[in-house]
Amino acid sequence: MGRNQAVREFKIYKKMKNYNSKFKNNRGQIALIVLAIMAVALTTTVSVSQRVINDLRVSYQQQESAKAFLGAEAGMEEALRRLKSGEQISQIDTEQIAQSVGISEIVVNQPVTQGGGEEFNYPVTLEPGQTAVIWLRDHNSDGTLNESSGYNGENINFCWQTGAAVEVIYFYRSGANYSIRRFAFDTNETRRSSENHFSAPTMSSCADLSTGATLDLTAGTPLFLVARPFYQSTQVTVEGMSGQTIPVQGAELTSAGAVAQGATKIARKIRVFRGWSAPPSSFFQGLFSGTGVSGN
Repeated sequence: MGRNQAVREFKIYKKMKNYNSKFKNNRGQIALIVLAIMAVALTTTVSVSQRVINDLRVSYQQQESAKAFLGAEAGMEEALRRLKSGEQISQIDTEQIAQSVGISEIVVNQPVTQGGGEEFNYPVTLEPGQTAVIWLRDHNSDGTLNESSGYNGENINFCWQTGAAVEVIYFYRSGANYSIRRFAFDTNETRRSSENHFSAPTMSSCADLSTGATLDLTAGTPLFLVARPFYQSTQVTVEGMSGQTIPVQGAELTSAGAVAQGATKIARKIRVFRGWSAPPSSFFQGLFSGTGVSGN
């Protein structure tokens, strides 16, 4: 019995030794699995934290940008108010306005004259249906039209961008009568032949734009042009004959607001074109035909 007992105990010892050896091996594998899970969890946590931080940063920048834009608007409103009342823009207290909207800086620049040269680039991109008035007469200091002074060329080049169609109404005075002449052009041949029956452009390049046409102004004393694009937005430019000057069209004002953010600034800028007083665009709508032939 003693020998059998010893054999049984030895077998039990061997089994326990094998079990411990397997457990040790499994324990190493379990440790690796736990470390891998912890690494994935840590990476996910860092990624989520980074995304949250980025979202907070973007949200803060958007908030500060909105404040800068509000400051620029406030500066522009004050500039327009002073111009209307005949006051000087240089007297605007930009510091006080900046404090009132909670930003660090507002800069309102002096008006920059638009026009007065051989070429005038209308400073606003026109959307389909919008109108632009381009004056061919000078204005007096009080803003009234001076019909005795201005552009006296027999022709003027009207320029726009390929893809758009344009209709231009020419206002002129003949003796004691005021009249109009309508011009309509489209760069798209298919639309010209089957849809709007506009005329083809007469120039393949015009000023800095891609197409244009020469308008005949010999019907009388030129007063102004009203242009309206179709189909797509476009910039427009008028180019005078050699030696002829396009009258001053108004002034462009710029107002900027800035918010300090550490060593950098978040800034927003507003530009406003303030042209001479003209009838509202609704006044001209009945004059545009939507279809027509150049020279009508």
